[in-house]
Amino acid sequence: MEKRIGKGNTISASKKMLLPALLMLLVAVLMLAIASWAWFAMNKEVSNDGMTLSAETPPNLIIDFTSEAVAAATPSTAKFSVTSSGTYTDMKACTHDDAVANTKLMYVTNPQDVSMTTGVAKDGKTLTSSAVDEAADSPYYVDFVVYIASMTKEMTNSRLKVTLSDTTPSESSAVDIAKAATVDFYVNDTVNDTYVGKLAVAGGDSFLTLTLADNKIPLNTEGQIKVTMRCYFDGALEVAGSSGITYVRTETCNANSVNLKVVFEAEELNP
Repeated sequence: MEKRIGKGNTISASKKMLLPALLMLLVAVLMLAIASWAWFAMNKEVSNDGMTLSAETPPNLIIDFTSEAVAAATPSTAKFSVTSSGTYTDMKACTHDDAVANTKLMYVTNPQDVSMTTGVAKDGKTLTSSAVDEAADSPYYVDFVVYIASMTKEMTNSRLKVTLSDTTPSESSAVDIAKAATVDFYVNDTVNDTYVGKLAVAGGDSFLTLTLADNKIPLNTEGQIKVTMRCYFDGALEVAGSSGITYVRTETCNANSVNLKVVFEAEELNP
């Protein structure tokens, strides 16, 4: 069936019906393009967090970010895993030094003399260092604080055993720099945060034991153990078998997408 419009001009009814459908399709495509652009623009505004750390315990222990949360926990509300992210996307490398008060961290003050090939001093150059200040403007480290207690009963003659692993996605661009990630552990003795040791992703011990006050893990309603995990990228940590090449070979390290996991377990001391 055809309808004539003017002399010698015809439009089929099927074509006439097709026009609204084409218009609707065009509007849909346009809306999709706008939505995709808005989604992309909105995501550009989201700032990336830095290093992410997950801390876990077995069911006989409880872990949380505050002592109040641990004290108030019941078997039905207790947490056995917590995750937090740092606020720095880019962190500057440093290294552990027991002689430094407070932070126990040192940094290189003349990074321009560091070889980007090896990560150590350029030929003929000497590196100088300075202590990392707790109030330093540059982000050399990030502290993650957790509180731990027993969920069943007070554990006497006990200590905490901790292991560190790298859970950074293998496809991430941060997978190599993550090997330099290191954690210094501090345990609170009710007065001060006492340094008890460190673990590095790419080297050192596979686990660390945390000696506790009175060698006991309190019941959650009676007390909590504060553990501070100071995370940083160790600029002096050498690649195994490399003869002096370090993992860090740039002044700043991209902490985004670096994921670490720490597991705490109760361990009975030898009788």
